[in-house]
Amino acid sequence: MYLFGQSYVSSSGAMSLLVATVCFVPSKVSRKKRVIIGILHVFAHLAAALILTILLELGVETCIRHNLLDTSGYHTIYEWY
Repeated sequence: MYLFGQSYVSSSGAMSLLVATVCFVPSKVSRKKRVIIGILHVFAHLAAALILTILLELGVETCIRHNLLDTSGYHTIYEWY
């Protein structure tokens, strides 16, 4: 939640995603249900993004632990990115 409070890009991206998901819900559904479906859809996407970020971090840490990547020298990840 700190990231959304401190980053205007993240806040505007999350709000844009929320508006887009509410707009794409079929209009036959009541407005209250459209908003609920939209919010649940946004939270599902944000949870998936968070889980994938954590898995990426675990993968990098595992590679560093098994000496496949290093924190300094030729095989450092900091020179790759």
